[in-house]
Amino acid sequence: MSWHYQMTRQPVDGEWVYRIREVYHDMVADNDLGIMWTAEEMAPFGESARELQEDVALMLHDAFNYPVLDITDPEKPYEVEDE
Repeated sequence: MSWHYQMTRQPVDGEWVYRIREVYHDMVADNDLGIMWTAEEMAPFGESARELQEDVALMLHDAFNYPVLDITDPEKPYEVEDE
């Protein structure tokens, strides 16, 4: 199993809301892409200032280097091109 941070979107009160979540690949999941994601958005974390800085850097790197994942229908997520 592998994971990375990825930006997700879903409608809330008629408007798109974007969040950063952990997305897990190579899973036996109940959707077409074979992926799972955290239920809640992620916040950077570290047990030291340096670890927090590294987590923020990784989060930003991943979130902007993978396509946005639309999770409106959890059984049929899809990656949004040209977002």
